[in-house]
Amino acid sequence: MPRKIIWTTVLVIGILINSFSCKKTVDKRKVIECHYINESSKDITIEVFYKTGTGYLDSIYTLPNGGTLSQKTDLMAGSVSDLIVDGDSVTVKFGNEKISKFTHTTTSPYNILDFNNYQHTEKSEYKDTYQYTFTGEDYQHADDL
Repeated sequence: MPRKIIWTTVLVIGILINSFSCKKTVDKRKVIECHYINESSKDITIEVFYKTGTGYLDSIYTLPNGGTLSQKTDLMAGSVSDLIVDGDSVTVKFGNEKISKFTHTTTSPYNILDFNNYQHTEKSEYKDTYQYTFTGEDYQHADDL
């Protein structure tokens, strides 16, 4: 009988400890905003390629000289967005004069697929803003067409 009391006590203590230590995990919402500013003195065309199971999809964005482009996505656990920075590769054309091509493995301070090249601002626990400004240096470091 004393053995049964000891096991029952240990079992009750274990259940109590387990119930107080368990926490409910809730996926948090995260909003990401990306802003692109064109100060390069050229009109810019950005073509982004996204890999799919059967091939590639592409999106084309135009960014006139002096213009801005803003993108926003609401990320939940495992969600996929169509932000430029989430593309698999990107081509940036400066007018009909120069071109830059990037993937996530391209090391360059002008790679718009690399979040490290953006100015980051944490607006809140749930919202981050990233800004990339195209300048004359982006144009100068691009390849001739």
